[in-house]
Amino acid sequence: MDIGKLAVLIIEDAKSDLEIEEIILDRAGIIGYDTAQSEQEAIRHFQKRTYNLVISDTMYGSCIPMGPPAVREAQKLGQKPVVVALSSHPDNEKLWEGLSDYFFDKHDFLSIKTTQLGRVLKEKFQI
Repeated sequence: MDIGKLAVLIIEDAKSDLEIEEIILDRAGIIGYDTAQSEQEAIRHFQKRTYNLVISDTMYGSCIPMGPPAVREAQKLGQKPVVVALSSHPDNEKLWEGLSDYFFDKHDFLSIKTTQLGRVLKEKFQI
């Protein structure tokens, strides 16, 4: 896929994690991405633009799952983005794996740590 045509949305509430994700995207040559710090903000982005890739934090704060309802809204709008859940905590990954059964087609959902994001960009989008 042409980098210029890749539409990316990052859903992340932690500034330090957002900076890491932005560095990875910048190094891959992706500069036209959007960010959301809440599900409501993400839904507003989905209403305005179609995304190929959604990179989402697993939890808002310490206890509220983040991302799945927003991506479900995107799917209602006809969007089918690849969804990458980022977490450094194994319990969050297990939670998202369970949520993905309800919210996503399995082939669209990847649960990984931030360090593997570059590999996903290469495998899914040839970047």
